[in-house]
Amino acid sequence: LSPSPSRPELDYNRPPRLHPAEKPREFTLPQEPRKPDKMPFPLVMMLSPLVMSGSMYVITRSPYTLMIMVMMPVMMLMNATTGRRQQKRRYLTQVDEYNEKRVGVERAAVDSLIDERFHRRTVFPDPASTLLFATGPRARLWERRRWDADFLVLRVGTCDLPSQVEVRDPDRAAHEGPLR
Repeated sequence: LSPSPSRPELDYNRPPRLHPAEKPREFTLPQEPRKPDKMPFPLVMMLSPLVMSGSMYVITRSPYTLMIMVMMPVMMLMNATTGRRQQKRRYLTQVDEYNEKRVGVERAAVDSLIDERFHRRTVFPDPASTLLFATGPRARLWERRRWDADFLVLRVGTCDLPSQVEVRDPDRAAHEGPLR
């Protein structure tokens, strides 16, 4: 203890108060993947090479045009089914990635909520803990400075307070706001 040079008080040499690093309090859920539109079956495009190759065969009498007449629709059919299969695989992969990201964000939000509750109970102890700090030789007795935001703040009881943790869901309408 020593006399304060600016006020008629005694200054107490106390240990420094280290504030924990700010943890993220805002989380955004990923956008759910959109199911791909079904591609129409290319029936007209499959029939047009048949007509064109048939007319070429009538003119040229070449067997190669018959091969084109048979193979073009088969190639187009294979192309259409392969494209649909790839779209389905890509969609299922996107759904798996979406689920993994969503679970990760939800876990992080729950961890942040638990951390917030622990932080509030530590920074604002209950009256019994405050009495223990005041009567015993504890390091927390003089931890708050005049310039701290929680200087002279005391918790008297418990109540329901809105959380500072926000979860933004892109599927919710804008007027609903984020989840707290």
